[in-house]
Amino acid sequence: MFYRISRMLLATVLALPLLQICFAPNIVFAVGTDTYPAPWAPPAAQDSVFDTWREYNRECTSYAAWMLHSVNGFELTAFYDDAVNWGPDATASGYTVDMNPTKGSIFWSSTHDHVAYVEDVSTDKSTITTEDYNAGYPTNPGWWARTTGVAASTASGYIHFQDTAWHIAMQANTGDLYTYARSTSQATHIPLGMTAGASPSIAGTSNGNYQAAIQGGTGDLYIYDSSTGLTTHPPLGMMAGTSPSIVQLPMSNGAYVAAFQANNGYLFIYKSATGQGYQIPLGMKTGTSPSIVASSSSNYLIAMQGNTGDLYIYDSSTGLTAHVPLGMMAGTSPSITRLSSGAFVVAFQANNGYLYTYNTSSGQAGQIPLGMKTGTSPSITTITSGAYEIAIQGSDGYIYIYDSSNGLTTHPPLTLMAGTSPSIVTSDSGYVVALQGSDGYLYKYSSGSQASQIPLGMKAGTSPSVQ
Repeated sequence: MFYRISRMLLATVLALPLLQICFAPNIVFAVGTDTYPAPWAPPAAQDSVFDTWREYNRECTSYAAWMLHSVNGFELTAFYDDAVNWGPDATASGYTVDMNPTKGSIFWSSTHDHVAYVEDVSTDKSTITTEDYNAGYPTNPGWWARTTGVAASTASGYIHFQDTAWHIAMQANTGDLYTYARSTSQATHIPLGMTAGASPSIAGTSNGNYQAAIQGGTGDLYIYDSSTGLTTHPPLGMMAGTSPSIVQLPMSNGAYVAAFQANNGYLFIYKSATGQGYQIPLGMKTGTSPSIVASSSSNYLIAMQGNTGDLYIYDSSTGLTAHVPLGMMAGTSPSITRLSSGAFVVAFQANNGYLYTYNTSSGQAGQIPLGMKTGTSPSITTITSGAYEIAIQGSDGYIYIYDSSNGLTTHPPLTLMAGTSPSIVTSDSGYVVALQGSDGYLYKYSSGSQASQIPLGMKAGTSPSVQ
């Protein structure tokens, strides 16, 4: 039986030893290895002590609580019950429980009385990678395990307490790269100078860290990895004033691909798996940047504005490029996302100044009656419901968020710096938007909440990236 303390045992719980551990606020714990703290881990006997959250040590519930704390920045409180009841208890407490696996969610099985931490999810969400303790019960109880290729459908549900914490990357007003973490509410100064006017791109990884791609002060591509603190500098020159786009490939042990406009005007990619850059024979409009999204554990799609001014979509799985005869506004860049259905949707500013979308599955384009500020670009994300959300700077300078599920637009009273664009990413059951406010500071806005200023000044004309 994989259990957590039942309410009937609460009196006993309070009488047993509680080993509480203090953690430095800036420590980032990775996943993919057993990071369970020594006082609770072997050789400590299973069920001999309680952890910080009053869970029996070396149980599935204790490890889930530990990972929520150490990776997601979430503290489980007043949640005393057997693992079999975590789903209904979470629902009763207002947390989302569904069949949509996401990184950082909790795999819950009422059949096997078990919970596990979701480390990674395949692009089609059919399989997951989990980490847990006590999965070997009863023959080999109380040990850590990492399991790949788990059928997502075997869960009774996925609990979204607070999914893997997002990070924001930005060019500070000093010209250096900075990041901001949801889990700690702390900013990190990364001493990498950036080209004036260029914006970073950030990719959340399956190990709870991130990679940030930038155009460095030399004009070359640089990629910073938070898990190692190291920077990769491929000798690949970028077109002045453009920004890269980076994606982590799921179920690939952290492999990533960065797409960018090279200084010869062509689309280039850099693959971490090979350490090599590759030219894709597609000319890009000067001053524009591509957008990349994973399509599988080894493939991806890239949306870009071609040198004709039209939208183009490159598919690495076939090596083919779709030319979508839709003109884009000069100086703007598209944004692409993958829907749960397997289709891809591209958002862009058309040459009439309005927001447009293009669905790769239906081949249909549609105008959304939202005028955009000249020279700005949209950002699109797929949320847990399967709908997509698009964030833009409206023609009046305010932030607007369009919801595809109902066709409605959210319009927080928040203005953006002229010439900058917002960035949006799914967060728990909603989304979070990062932007440069008209006062030059970084702001975030989460669905169902108020916008808040993060006291980090940004370089004029640059945009943040959230993932």
